[in-house]
Amino acid sequence: MVINIRRLGILVALTAVLLLGTALIALSYTSVGIAGSVGAGGVPLSVPDLSTVPESVAEDAAGLAMELYGDYQERHEDFVDRLLAIYGEAKDKDFVVIFNSGGWGWNFLENSPGWRSIFSGIESELAGLGYTSLMLDYRRTDENLRGIIDEGVEMITSYPSKAENLACRVEFLTNHIPDLRVIVTGESDGTVISDSVMNILRYNSQVYSIQTGPPF
Repeated sequence: MVINIRRLGILVALTAVLLLGTALIALSYTSVGIAGSVGAGGVPLSVPDLSTVPESVAEDAAGLAMELYGDYQERHEDFVDRLLAIYGEAKDKDFVVIFNSGGWGWNFLENSPGWRSIFSGIESELAGLGYTSLMLDYRRTDENLRGIIDEGVEMITSYPSKAENLACRVEFLTNHIPDLRVIVTGESDGTVISDSVMNILRYNSQVYSIQTGPPF
């Protein structure tokens, strides 16, 4: 009986250490989501010539990066580059449509058969109404062990960090491109982050959402 209690105690202690280690890894890991044009195979959008970016836009991007990543210089610079890349492609568009995949969050639209036809329909409908659009894949997770742990923690807590990150990008676009409208879409697990983003931006009339399939 005493041996069983000791074994149980050791098991509980090891479980606690494992959970603590997982939490520390997740808290210390700051992923920067990557946006790429649908059909580009995950190639990130190109950073525009900074001379073509208004100074106020560049300063706002840097301020937002500092707010999200603090003194983490590498992530700070990466976020600014990613944000200005989206801005450069979106500034002359009427709509930006962002796809959040299911699963671990690193899949592309081409891996979601149902959504390929939905995206095609959205793009065709907008074009038929005379609107231009930018269709984006959004990879919220790095395809490695730390990325999986980070995504798992975010998933069970309704994406507090990743939803804020994406919401900040969307709000940045609508602030600096006044006539732009953004549609945040999601499939399966991607509906959770999409819903969280919409909750953050619920008072932003330029933002819409389309979601399909239950999470998990």
